[in-house]
Amino acid sequence: MSLFDAALLRFNVLSIDTEFPGFLHNTPRDAPPAVRYDDLKYNVDNTKIIQLGITLSDDEGNIGDTWEFNFSEFDVEKDAYVEESIQLMKNNGVNFEKIRSDGIGRGVFPNAEGFAECATKYFESVFDIKVVAKYCQGLLGGNLGLSKLAKILDVKRSGEAHNAGSDSLVTAAVFAKIKECYEVEEEYFEGILYGMEARIKRRQAEIIVERYCQQLNPQHPSCPPPRFEDYCCPPFPSCPYNYSVPIPSNVFVMM
Repeated sequence: MSLFDAALLRFNVLSIDTEFPGFLHNTPRDAPPAVRYDDLKYNVDNTKIIQLGITLSDDEGNIGDTWEFNFSEFDVEKDAYVEESIQLMKNNGVNFEKIRSDGIGRGVFPNAEGFAECATKYFESVFDIKVVAKYCQGLLGGNLGLSKLAKILDVKRSGEAHNAGSDSLVTAAVFAKIKECYEVEEEYFEGILYGMEARIKRRQAEIIVERYCQQLNPQHPSCPPPRFEDYCCPPFPSCPYNYSVPIPSNVFVMM
């Protein structure tokens, strides 16, 4: 986590992918947003996450690092799953026995309102590639999976498909390629997520500064929490050591 935290100072675009054991409710394409979210929530609530992949990159599409977390709770002998999805993951190298024995515990996922609140707090901007691709000519209205999008955009994959780390890396590269090829005006898509009616607002000035002060000079004690005006005119007057601290405008990208 310390490596991840430090990397955010340079690579401010965070792309994620998750692997679940299949989708239990098949949502019609023309379903309203509330139904889409309810079906997605039903799937998350009634299945157990298998993998989370996170890739960090910058605004120019340069890739920093990729992390893949494997969660131990899913048991193929007891838990709900879709056979086709599990077989697809096995064919792409996912070792369920090893994940079961060596994986980590899963966290708690928020509801729609909780997710929006967290995203607003921690990220300057949030983008859903499925939403952006819907308005890009030649991407079939966004009705494509990640691998097909990557193929159309000539994005090369590292690692195997349907592995969360590899898919998060492809997500980052696809987002960068879409911005390059289509000159995307980000303000039109910012905060709009597939299946959610409410638009996620831009992050408010709530970032805590002391961890950055500590990184710059770790032997100093924590600085007091900053005031709003501290964000406007660095160096920050609330910091007794008067560091000019770079606060990254982190971007959250999902598919």
